[in-house]
Amino acid sequence: MNHILKRKNITALALALVLLFSTAITGCTSTNPVNNGDTGQQTSSTKTSDYASIFEKDSIIDIKVQVADEDWKSMLDNPTAEEYKNATVTVDGVTLKNVGFRTKGNLTLRSVAGSDSDRYSFRIKMDKYEEGQNLLGLDELVVNNMYSDPSYLREYLSYEALREIGATVPQAVFANIYINDELYGFYLCVEAIDDSFLKNNFGSNDGNLYKQEQGSTLEYAEGSNYDKSELKV
Repeated sequence: MNHILKRKNITALALALVLLFSTAITGCTSTNPVNNGDTGQQTSSTKTSDYASIFEKDSIIDIKVQVADEDWKSMLDNPTAEEYKNATVTVDGVTLKNVGFRTKGNLTLRSVAGSDSDRYSFRIKMDKYEEGQNLLGLDELVVNNMYSDPSYLREYLSYEALREIGATVPQAVFANIYINDELYGFYLCVEAIDDSFLKNNFGSNDGNLYKQEQGSTLEYAEGSNYDKSELKV
């Protein structure tokens, strides 16, 4: 398991880098859990939602997953299957039962599976087994292992930099992940780009949402069926 950063160090560095990055853009302006302190007020260019409280800036939340021992063993034995298991999940103190829980990733998933590590990224789908179930309005989130990033900051800062220039990007917050009451690691919790993300940012989830496979582009190709674009909703 990777070393876990202390809250003061990561918060100070993250805030400093976000400020420096946004100024440059505008031209004018261990295995112990990380301690979670007071949270600040979230500011965002996107519309607010009930689940915005989960993604408060300058905070680190706890995500606790309870999954049957046999299901957890099955996931670790065959992680690339990305098979959902039924779990009880508590996110920042809010508990939901019958939640879908599985490994996720592409290159990172294969890399971890082929190593001595079991530090996988995970997808948590609130409505996998109960239609309409959500977490304060959020239907799905992912927790990313920040693979090959010793700073644990690159993905988070990428989202914040894009948000500063007005791009529509998912909300993100750092999290300690517990599986069956044991600390599993320090992760980045990210709002999944799915129904709740679309409703929160665009007012509805009508229309088409595509997932692009690795190596795909938006370049126009006459007669192409764009087989690397997967229709999600």
